[in-house]
Amino acid sequence: MSHSVSKPTPCARPTRGGRGLLVIAVLFAVLGAGGMALVLTAKGRPANAFAGLRHIDQDVADEGLARIEREWRPESAVMTLEMIPFTMHYGHREKLYDLLRRQTGQTFADADRNAWYRWLWTQPPPDAAVLNRWRHEFYSLNNGYPLGSLGGYFAGNPTTLIRADEVVWSRVLRDTITPIRKPVMVPAGDADFLKDAHVVYGVCINGDARAYPRRILGHHEMVIDNIGGEPITGVYCILCETMIAYHSRTADGRVHNFGNSGFLYRSNKLMYDADTLSLWSSITGEPVVGKLAGSGVRLELSPVVTTTWGEWKRSHPSTRVLSLRDLPNEVPKDGRDGPPIDYSEGAAYRQYNTTDELIFATPFDDTRLKNKDQVFVPRLAGNHKPVAISIAFLNAHPVHRLQVGDTSVLVVTSAGGANRAYAVGNRVFADKLTSGKVTDDAGQIWAVTEDSLIADGQPPLPRAPGHRAFWFAWHAAHPDTELIK
Repeated sequence: MSHSVSKPTPCARPTRGGRGLLVIAVLFAVLGAGGMALVLTAKGRPANAFAGLRHIDQDVADEGLARIEREWRPESAVMTLEMIPFTMHYGHREKLYDLLRRQTGQTFADADRNAWYRWLWTQPPPDAAVLNRWRHEFYSLNNGYPLGSLGGYFAGNPTTLIRADEVVWSRVLRDTITPIRKPVMVPAGDADFLKDAHVVYGVCINGDARAYPRRILGHHEMVIDNIGGEPITGVYCILCETMIAYHSRTADGRVHNFGNSGFLYRSNKLMYDADTLSLWSSITGEPVVGKLAGSGVRLELSPVVTTTWGEWKRSHPSTRVLSLRDLPNEVPKDGRDGPPIDYSEGAAYRQYNTTDELIFATPFDDTRLKNKDQVFVPRLAGNHKPVAISIAFLNAHPVHRLQVGDTSVLVVTSAGGANRAYAVGNRVFADKLTSGKVTDDAGQIWAVTEDSLIADGQPPLPRAPGHRAFWFAWHAAHPDTELIK
């Protein structure tokens, strides 16, 4: 998700029974004023056994641990995994893992949370109503403390279209990864902070060309903009290397105001809309948890080009580009200032991008490509099998024709590696790109533009939406994908 990680609450020093002023004062200093909400309201024995583990009194916490074991049910395994980072007392994390091992018969190491989750997802799915109610209660008990912002997604037994235990907290709070809501766009000539080799995501709508540098989006993961008169939400998931340009206005005329929820689904960020707090899949553009889930609402998307700044500005000299001006200079951290943001090229998640390892597990493991090999995915409407094409294949075949459902698609890859898809009907093209032009089997020459393929005397062949992604991420969302490599 981002460089900014909300750390688990520090373990409190064990106390037996007493809650003296000194201990309360120390806890106040550690948790902040919001943390006091739990201490002062959790009198007696908390109704939620898991909440007991957040209690300053170790006797109450120990009793909560015993209750969890006595009241164990199928949903308790995921509750335990989710709760572990929030335990208050020394030794309780180890005891919770020991409890998991006794109840499940599994022997995974404490630190291997991904192994625990992968096993969990092989089991029958949990009761979503039970898990959502628990999440609402647990996170809302931290009312006033930043964690409380996470509880609202699960209020009122929301409709849940995905496995509830695959909704995983990403260890950041709502909008801690701060969306860019008022982007400052400048002419290409003013972007002196960019070098030609820097990666940008290019979007062009109604002739309005804009570039969004990866080095900026890697720290914000969302940009709210208006391109060519259309309200657009650019959603970037750094874990999945997907940048998707969604139209914020849906078919019912509503313009949705999105943010970063703090939760993931299959290692892909879930965004939320401010009006209903529904959670939306950022890779499908559909609400999957909440009031809008199952409503049929879905976001339309425009094509996105992953390219270099040098190539984009040469083909779009009038482009505007997202500037560093007026962006935050520090990472927000639980309402306080954090470390400086390093906006240099490749700084965001540098270590993550140097290996093929994942931070968050998915239920699938497909070895036809490496996890972080990039694929290009044409995104055409309709009920058809998804198709992904490896970037290595497209670099070797700069003009490639394929079938996506009922549509014949031509993917054109520039000399700089930018991929664009077009709906071409029955036309067949030579596997060669020359000076930004392709040739069909009748010898007709077509110019490659952002909107369409254009030839003299011929109706234009329209651009089709598409974008890049890491292979593991696209496959996790669409396990039935046909892969071309």
